[in-house]
Amino acid sequence: MLVDILEALFQIAVADGSYHPGEDAFLTHVAQEFGLDEGCFRIVRSRLVEGAPRDPYDVLGLPRNATRDEARKAWRGLVRDTHPDVLQSRGVPPEAMKLAERRLQLINEAWREISAKVAA
Repeated sequence: MLVDILEALFQIAVADGSYHPGEDAFLTHVAQEFGLDEGCFRIVRSRLVEGAPRDPYDVLGLPRNATRDEARKAWRGLVRDTHPDVLQSRGVPPEAMKLAERRLQLINEAWREISAKVAA
């Protein structure tokens, strides 16, 4: 639930089309107050902030030593939870659908990058 709240705060922060250092500092503080670690913060930021560093492992929520099977499992779970068709069936508003489409694109890019690097 706290991660969902942090994601909503990120969505508010980027709603004006930019992400300012003050917003980053505030959201870092919020994540700390929520008891979320730095990795969780980086994952959420990488999914929602245009131009934020995007480590494919962060995007999929994986440790750097994850196997290909672990990466595939994480990717499939995120696709299932994030796919716009699934969200549309849940009645998600159009503006949230655009964010979901962008998030799905990042998830797929992360999977392609990891699957190309990690042996089967």
